[in-house]
Amino acid sequence: MTVFADLITPPRLSKYILYCCLVWSSGFSRVGFGQLPYPPDDPYFPSQKALFESLHIQETWEAVRESGLSRRDVIVTVIDTGVATQQPDLVGKLLEGRDASGSPVPSVEDVHGHGTKMTSITAAGINNGIGIAGIAHRVKIRPIRSSASPSQGPTLEQAKSAWEIASKLNDSDVIVFAVGWSFEHERSTMFKTVITKAVEQGNFVVVGASNENTATGPDEVMLPCSLANSMPGVVCVAATLTPNPMVLLNEAALLASFGVPGTEVMVAGISDEIGQWEYEKTEGSSCATAIVGGIAALMQSFKKFKPDVIKEILLNATEGKVKTAKGVEMLYGVLRPDLAVKRAIQLARRH
Repeated sequence: MTVFADLITPPRLSKYILYCCLVWSSGFSRVGFGQLPYPPDDPYFPSQKALFESLHIQETWEAVRESGLSRRDVIVTVIDTGVATQQPDLVGKLLEGRDASGSPVPSVEDVHGHGTKMTSITAAGINNGIGIAGIAHRVKIRPIRSSASPSQGPTLEQAKSAWEIASKLNDSDVIVFAVGWSFEHERSTMFKTVITKAVEQGNFVVVGASNENTATGPDEVMLPCSLANSMPGVVCVAATLTPNPMVLLNEAALLASFGVPGTEVMVAGISDEIGQWEYEKTEGSSCATAIVGGIAALMQSFKKFKPDVIKEILLNATEGKVKTAKGVEMLYGVLRPDLAVKRAIQLARRH
């Protein structure tokens, strides 16, 4: 069975619909656009504020602004359900993608919504007066569509095809993959092979932990999360609570690399049946995974670090030990993005 590592939309949370009516006057330039001002002027930022505070994004962006270092655009490959290519919050962010879904008409257009939401967490325009703010701004997204179904995630064969495409890309910096499968030896071998190839091409790989609560069952060894700790350049991310980052959202996260706040997350979606762009709050390890994709992009914008260096920085930028809601302590802590970015800046200055 294939499961998305996320998108458990809490009950009774209202859906946000953005009526895009931003008018740009001739010659007008938005003050601070692309400069990571805090708070940004994105209209739904007030709904993001709690998450950004939990993630220390103000301190993270401040470190980026004050670094004084030259930076480059970072390419993040998102293997998911594609992307809404006309989403206003992603204008200028998308590179030509690939379709691994097997659809008779190749496309990266997202008819499910999951891929667009994950992409928006990482790369939505910041301080552009539209929708939400993403985590990183010097970032380009290359979507690889692994499923063309409006209601289901990819099959194992589709996922394998998508990873084979990703493993051959020599200009990508980060790969985000927020889908999981129950453990089988053949599946484990397949994921280890394709992910190893991707890392050898210079990609830092971020995958998501399970969203299940059966702490002693097969969900603990969900693939590819359960492989991350034994592989260089790969991390598995578990979602923690935004109001209390030291508490896990779900219990089946024993083999994660670290926790990251992944609740109360505003995302941009696909358009609804009357053509309006949807924004909503959601939660889960996919959200946390996409956040780490953005943090890795900020780090990589200073220098093309090797994947194992990025992993080492992140693992050393955690604090405490996260626990389940029942008080069971994990062996890992919660990520401090500001500490990770500051360390990346230090290393970039040395070389």
